[in-house]
Amino acid sequence: MGRVLDTLEEKGLREDTLVIYCSDHGELLYQHGICEKHTMFEAAISIPLILSLPGRIAEGISSDALVENIDILPTAMNIVGIGVPEWVNGVDLSPTFEGGDVKEHVFCEYHHTLDATRMLRTKRYKFIYTEDDINELYDMEHDPEEKYNLTFYPQYKEIAAQMEAKVLEDWDPPDVPEYGKWNDLNERKQKQILDGLLIQNVRPDPPRFVTERCDTGE
Repeated sequence: MGRVLDTLEEKGLREDTLVIYCSDHGELLYQHGICEKHTMFEAAISIPLILSLPGRIAEGISSDALVENIDILPTAMNIVGIGVPEWVNGVDLSPTFEGGDVKEHVFCEYHHTLDATRMLRTKRYKFIYTEDDINELYDMEHDPEEKYNLTFYPQYKEIAAQMEAKVLEDWDPPDVPEYGKWNDLNERKQKQILDGLLIQNVRPDPPRFVTERCDTGE
């Protein structure tokens, strides 16, 4: 990356070049006891996204805005002054350069597994819908390591139902071919099955923030 930037400087192109650094997916590296990706855990779905254009994008700032990789194309087109066709998905991320937000939630999908999976993420909660399997709800503020599936607790029933409806309202999951169902497993579920856990009934003792929510109604 440094060599690319140095070459742009040497050729006098740096001031006129929008540089975007990103990735296609994350890597679990044995977080949650699994490797690769194939899940909706943060380590698998969060990627770097760095944009640089001297004089147009402020340097050294960061944003916690919710964004998706489909937002890169309309952002780049707007920055360089190209009109964005109506059929282009995503939104311009320019407001995030000054601390703004552009979305209340984002989606992520994964199809090549035991069952098609779709995730809905807000800043506070992450909901994961998996066909023919358990749903998952995580409080990313109190449980950033995603240890407690809150769909098992009645005080989160309404939140889970609202997020599930949002996940399903415009989703048409493709059929997963038979050869893909066991050739590329959702490793989290595979590990639980091999460990003898009944994944439909995994319910650990509630953490403190769940108990507090139940007691205070917050």
